[in-house]
Amino acid sequence: MKGQILGFDGEKGAITGDDGNRYSFELKDWKGEKTPQARDNVDFVAKDGVASEIYKVAGSFSAPSMEGVGETLSSVGATLSEAAEKVDFDAGKLDKLRTNPQLILIALAIFAFFFFNLLTIAGSGVSAMSLPGELEEAATVTGLFGRGGDFSTTSTAGMLLWLIPLGGGYAFFRVYQGKGTRIAELVVAAACFFSFVVYAMVVASFQNLTGSFVPVDRVISLGFGGYIFLLCGIGLILTALRIVKPVPGWRAPEASQAD
Repeated sequence: MKGQILGFDGEKGAITGDDGNRYSFELKDWKGEKTPQARDNVDFVAKDGVASEIYKVAGSFSAPSMEGVGETLSSVGATLSEAAEKVDFDAGKLDKLRTNPQLILIALAIFAFFFFNLLTIAGSGVSAMSLPGELEEAATVTGLFGRGGDFSTTSTAGMLLWLIPLGGGYAFFRVYQGKGTRIAELVVAAACFFSFVVYAMVVASFQNLTGSFVPVDRVISLGFGGYIFLLCGIGLILTALRIVKPVPGWRAPEASQAD
């Protein structure tokens, strides 16, 4: 009988035969020159679940019969197809996610929130996402000298910048539902503009800490992300007020839908 070794521990092993049954064997029954290895194709004598006179052979191993597997896979495929039909992937709604221009601005603002530097402090870039944590660490350090209150307050204010990804995510959800996004646009725009308030608070905090000994403008500067927030904020205000119209190929937002 032909088969294939499933495994061998140095003394005993197991073989799966081309009849689909499993047979045990011992090293004394192995007739090859090298130690048997898993997945070796073999020829052996099968009797009462035990393999003997085992020889390693070249060629492919005949797998157990797969009869009926095709019908099973077809049944599984039909079940998955029925489940997929129950999921409402409205092509029109997905198209709105692609064609509403304000979503481009929101996506850019979210990207800037996570990946662009809002500020550059002492040569190190700080994103809007990481700014509250950075300021909280500054508050801890300067608090040892009784000057950490300003940084702690600024850190709390910086948490409001999380309205950019949160409001943006809500806008995408509203568009998918086929509803208006004006409120979400205004929230994201306000958070984008608020980043400049946070920037001013950071500058003031450092100014209070250092006095006139260190020029703050040499230590803190607005990063590329800050300018992105400014552009996105202005664009979202214009789209929320429906002043900016879609470019050719984009459908105008439905002003009649309730926010």
